[in-house]
Amino acid sequence: MRIATPPHTYVERALSALAEACRELGVPHADIAFVDTVVPPPRYGLRYGFKGAYTTDRPDVIWIFANWTSPDELRAVVRHEAAHLAFARTHSAEESAGHSGPSEEFALAFERNA
Repeated sequence: MRIATPPHTYVERALSALAEACRELGVPHADIAFVDTVVPPPRYGLRYGFKGAYTTDRPDVIWIFANWTSPDELRAVVRHEAAHLAFARTHSAEESAGHSGPSEEFALAFERNA
């Protein structure tokens, strides 16, 4: 990965979505890291369609893969990752990690209610 420098309108859209999600989820602070991946995602498998991330080692940061996430997808991806961040504030790292399980279920439910 490398640091991404998306256009100003992209950043503003992401920050607006993050602020909205944080208000809804009761999260007092969160940051976005915009990154580009050097290696493209696989056509199938675990990282297929990977547009954002949350990691328990950086509990206040969501990661947006700017070269994989279109402006039209950005709001949904930001909200999904913000939900992971919110879930992790009240659950263990083990419960909060991964692409399945209670954290993912919480994030998907939050998306559906948008």
